[in-house]
Order: sequence, then C-alpha cells, then structure tokens
Amino acid sequence: MNNVLITNRSEESYLLSKEFSLGIEVHDFFFPDVMDNPQPHNDRIKQMLGGIKLRSVHGPFSDLVPASCDTKSLKFVRVDSKTPLKRPRS
Repeated sequence: MNNVLITNRSEESYLLSKEFSLGIEVHDFFFPDVMDNPQPHNDRIKQMLGGIKLRSVHGPFSDLVPASCDTKSLKFVRVDSKTPLKRPRS
C-alpha cells in the first residue's frame, strides 16, 4: 500500500499519512492566493511533510473555467458576447 496518496485537506491528513505510511498530495498551490504569496505556505508544508516519503503536488489549474475563483484566469476566459469566436485553422 506504499503507492497510495491522500490529499492534504487538513493537518490530520499529514498525521494519517505518517501513521499508515501513505503518500500525500499537496493541493495548496492550486489556490490563487497561495500562488501570489507562496512562502508562508512553503514553510508550513515543509514542516508537515517531515517523515512522508511519497509526495505529489497539485499545481495550478489544468483548464480555464469561466466560473473560476482565480481572477487572473478569468482574464483569459471572459469573452465579449458581441465578438464572434474564431475557429482555429487546422
């Protein structure tokens, strides 16, 4: 069972990961506010990861969604309804 990862939704996740020799996937860097100021989160996560060998990081958005909470992503997905969309040439 050493290839199982759980998400880091709470500090309890880190404790469970250590107790049962599970890996952990860090989701913190998914959130825009963390990406804008990662250092406080980096320090906390480094401390919590002690003793956990299998680690994974969930990075920024893999797709752009018009309902995203990330205001920077919204700049890319908002479309003026009066402007026709152009189909890319193949």
